[in-house]
Amino acid sequence: DYRKRKEPDVDKQKEPILEHVTSALVSRYHLKFTTQDVSSLWFLCKQEASLLNITNQACQLFNEDEVHLLEWTDDLEGFVLKGYGESINYKMGLPLLKDVVQSMEEAIIAKEENFPDGTYEKARLRFAHAETLVPFTCLLGLFLEGSDFEKIQREEPLDLPPMPPQRRNWKGALVAPFASNNMLALYQCPGNDGKKTSQDQKNSYFVQVLHNEAPVSMPGCGNKDLCPFEEFK
Repeated sequence: DYRKRKEPDVDKQKEPILEHVTSALVSRYHLKFTTQDVSSLWFLCKQEASLLNITNQACQLFNEDEVHLLEWTDDLEGFVLKGYGESINYKMGLPLLKDVVQSMEEAIIAKEENFPDGTYEKARLRFAHAETLVPFTCLLGLFLEGSDFEKIQREEPLDLPPMPPQRRNWKGALVAPFASNNMLALYQCPGNDGKKTSQDQKNSYFVQVLHNEAPVSMPGCGNKDLCPFEEFK
């Protein structure tokens, strides 16, 4: 319902960009392009570039500035309809995050109680589409601008990604490209020699988040790369 309600608003926000690019193409090629034509050609450009590595056909119709503007319209759509546009988007990732935390707690118990190898999970792997990955990425607070993490904790709406030529963190090509993935790794860091209290043991576990195999800092954990497990929870 949210998506159906918001799609006309997103189309309206994209319209000035499509009209601007359409006007430029009509002037450049003296052909009667419509905004629908331009939208279809942009889609064709992306398919050719990503699947066939062809950038000298449909893509060649657009100059670099136009490509940046059209990419921003895609990012706007992803931001509003799948990402930080509304809290219902990232709330969908909550059951998955709870499962991640539970699996880590089970791994800690297995480690502390010296379970033999083969009797507990070493990894939990899940496979899905961008509609699962993007909300989960947002729930972790990745690709935010400045202090936006406090806003999502309060479920407040965020500003839209800045339009080119301003730089922005939210880029669909980085947030959810083909084969995109998130990894949450649990580490135990050995403490000082000597007798450990149960609190020491608790504090020796850390979580690292990797996005597309690259470590990322966590806004919810003071932008640390390795977040103490209790703080992560």
